[in-house]
Amino acid sequence: GVTFAQVNYATHRARVRWDPKKTGLDAILHRITSIGYTPKPFVAGAYEEEQRKASRDLLIRFGTAAFFSMQQMIYSAALYAGYFQGIEQDLKDLFHWISLALTTPVVFYAGWPFFKGALRGIRHLAFNMDVLIVAGAGSAYVYSIYQMFAGGEVYFDTATMIITLILLGRFIEAGAKRKASEALTRLLSLAPKEARKVVLKEKDPADYHAAARVMSPVTAIQPAELLEVLPGEKIPLDGVDRSAASETDETMLTGESPPD
Repeated sequence: GVTFAQVNYATHRARVRWDPKKTGLDAILHRITSIGYTPKPFVAGAYEEEQRKASRDLLIRFGTAAFFSMQQMIYSAALYAGYFQGIEQDLKDLFHWISLALTTPVVFYAGWPFFKGALRGIRHLAFNMDVLIVAGAGSAYVYSIYQMFAGGEVYFDTATMIITLILLGRFIEAGAKRKASEALTRLLSLAPKEARKVVLKEKDPADYHAAARVMSPVTAIQPAELLEVLPGEKIPLDGVDRSAASETDETMLTGESPPD
């Protein structure tokens, strides 16, 4: 029953048209949910607020990961130096426990969005990027804990840096998407919201001058209805020019300011 579907990956928006005789909105939303996405109605103000919250959350998680990762690298450098130059076992064990304490909040707090995305992907048999991140950081974390008790070398620094660097990339990406979305929203806001509809009289449908003019929302205009666009106004919808001559601003099409 779906006749048209388009997804904008930059703004996370989808447009879907469907035949109500064949399917309904509930069936479409259920299908989208079944592949791991959470559909929500688009509201400009709410969407921008959600983007700001997501960016703020990423910033907090990245800041947390960066702080603990910097501390973690100090002890990792000491452990690497001890591997080549020798280190007492008691001191080595102490550094292992400190590294574990520093890595745990990075993996399970800063990296929690990756775990949620990975679990959702596995549940729907869609192995996304989050699965790869969790596999890399999680295996390094679990293997390092095993090595602590087996007397081997640990790799907590690998687990922390994977999450920290990818969080940095996600934060930069979120900022770029937010700016692109804001620019697109400003551009769309330039489009007319209303159109001047010409209501012809039944007695004399050819007399356009005697017809009434009614401002109507663009979304309420039906095919074959007659609209009036005064010289200098923006054209609200696609249509066929019924007048003999007129002027319109074609700046959006030609880049030239004089009307044609």
